[in-house]
Amino acid sequence: MGNNSTKQTDRKSKSCTVLTDHCEAEVCEQGEAELPGRLVSCTKNPGHADFLSVADFSSSHLPEVYQNSRLHDVIDALAGITALIKVYYTSLARPEFHPSTNSPYPCYHYRGSDVLRTGTARLSQVQKFASVKYRHPCRCHKCQRSTHPSRTWGTVEFFTATHIVFDSTEACRATCVLGYDTPDSTLTYIDGWRVSTADVKDDWCVLTCVTCDTKLLERLQELKSQFNQLCWREQGSLKSLEEERKLTIIVSHPHGGPKRISLGRQTQRLVQYNGGHKCTKYTYTTGTCPGSSGAPVYTAGEERFMYPLAHSGAGPGGNYSGNKREPSGQ
Repeated sequence: MGNNSTKQTDRKSKSCTVLTDHCEAEVCEQGEAELPGRLVSCTKNPGHADFLSVADFSSSHLPEVYQNSRLHDVIDALAGITALIKVYYTSLARPEFHPSTNSPYPCYHYRGSDVLRTGTARLSQVQKFASVKYRHPCRCHKCQRSTHPSRTWGTVEFFTATHIVFDSTEACRATCVLGYDTPDSTLTYIDGWRVSTADVKDDWCVLTCVTCDTKLLERLQELKSQFNQLCWREQGSLKSLEEERKLTIIVSHPHGGPKRISLGRQTQRLVQYNGGHKCTKYTYTTGTCPGSSGAPVYTAGEERFMYPLAHSGAGPGGNYSGNKREPSGQ
């Protein structure tokens, strides 16, 4: 008993160091029952006064120059495609260190365990399939247990941080929760299936989920289309208002709780190169907490802002995103 207790304490101590210095996943060794207490005991942002609920957020919270724009509508649409991620397994394939560094990789010491981790993600794509095109039926958890799985189904892709969902062994033990705006919200759950693509060094991945709820697929496609249309329509006007203010918005699920909107400003734009590709990474004052990792980071008026970055973590230089690959010439 003594040896087991020592090992558990040692693992917990090491993991806390990783979480403080790098990522902002919320980790709960005792399961979901821990989450409400994490919100109350938070030391990074006690009271969370700068985290606005979706219902309370209004144009008056924006800097004056944006209050007559449609930025509020863009943020509201972004909130509509933001989801809570719950991951119930940690892959044995997680590396001990970040690539090409001696910096500890998040949650390495939880490998092989079913410790709960939570983060945030952004809906990026919706596709609907039918049995005439694909041999296999729906792969959601309900259909996998059924003797008559649905032959009509679809995939829902979410953009998040790799340290939240590292690979497909974690993805199939993950769940995306939509509509968690208030403690009393009616929630929609979508089962994880696989990691379709990922970049560990740049800390982003695409989590593919599955569902045979065709009405849900249609609703999510509509939400994504609304966000895209607003971004295209407002990009020019928001860029003209930006004037070096670098307003940066994050929508996240701090501490695995209801969705919150936080506002701040971009403090630095770092240019890096990965495999010959130019990438950018941002730091910002926008409020984040454990549970915010993977959240969409939106800088008003910036190029390609229809594709927000994913929040990655917090360090001595402030909160920071993962890297974003830039098109040639930028």
